[in-house]
Amino acid sequence: MSSSPQATCTEDAAPDHISHVNEQLAQLREQIAALGVGKESKRDRQKLNQAIYKLELGDEYVAAVKERDAATKSEAAAATLVAEAAAAAARALEDAAAAAAIALLRHPTPARDKLELEQHYRQQVEALFDEYADHFEQALCEGLRYRTPDHLYAMHLERSGRTPTDIAEGILSRMAAVDFGCGTGLMGVQLRVACCGRLIGCDLSRGMLKVAATRHKGVYDELVASDAISFLRKLSPGSADLIVGCDVCVYLRSLEPMFAAAEAALCEGGVLAFSTESCTLEEASGGLPPNGDGFVERPSERIAHSPEYLHWLVASRGGTMEMVSLAEVDLRMDGARMIRGNIAIMAKRRAG
Repeated sequence: MSSSPQATCTEDAAPDHISHVNEQLAQLREQIAALGVGKESKRDRQKLNQAIYKLELGDEYVAAVKERDAATKSEAAAATLVAEAAAAAARALEDAAAAAAIALLRHPTPARDKLELEQHYRQQVEALFDEYADHFEQALCEGLRYRTPDHLYAMHLERSGRTPTDIAEGILSRMAAVDFGCGTGLMGVQLRVACCGRLIGCDLSRGMLKVAATRHKGVYDELVASDAISFLRKLSPGSADLIVGCDVCVYLRSLEPMFAAAEAALCEGGVLAFSTESCTLEEASGGLPPNGDGFVERPSERIAHSPEYLHWLVASRGGTMEMVSLAEVDLRMDGARMIRGNIAIMAKRRAG
């Protein structure tokens, strides 16, 4: 147990020694600068220069400088590797997280075992996103050309069915806006300028929330560590006028629980906007519910939902929700292939 403090002291010794010697060198050079130019100052100048040479050529100082320079080169090389590996890291993160999230559904178990496994896989997903949180934005935006927040924000502004005043002023929310599965805050940055009320973000990964709170400080009024559906179910009925889920549905099979929770939380006229990866109805197992799923699991182990399934979601609510718009867009790269998806904008009907 005593080895850790000792190791810390050893690691800190080199920079401390360099700093101490540099302070001495600065003082000696100040003394030289203060000397006159006549012969009477020559001997003093020689002594001061000898003292400088002695300090600069000291074995401990030279070794410390070499160690510092080597560490600097190592950090630069590491930064380069991070940039080059950004796309691969993001893909590995998404694939592993999706696999962990749906593994439980592939292996049905008794209720008690199911609960334990559910908690286990939730912890796995959380740990994976925590691990990659610091480099997640770079990996997505640079490596995978991720532009889903841009698409969702632009389409929502144009087609959300808001009042003429809100459209003219560019306002999306006056009450409370919820960014579920907010990650590091890429969607929140887009939403903040158009939200007059509170903007709340929730995500399963505390690592992601930490990045959102520091890198995009001031964007969210509140950040909550929670899975999306649980958080939406805890909202007061009719308390939100905007609910947004960006790149979250790829980890959800049936969207009915999310959709029902969002509908309950929305006020009349409130908007639900989210993105999905897209599949054809023929790809979906058995077609639409109740005979089929309406979605398909890709080889990447992410879930793709058919446009017909999204329309079925709205129809299944008995007229309380309406589809404002549904458009196919490019979401991001997967290797050399562009992933296509849908941006869905839905609204809760007003009474009468």
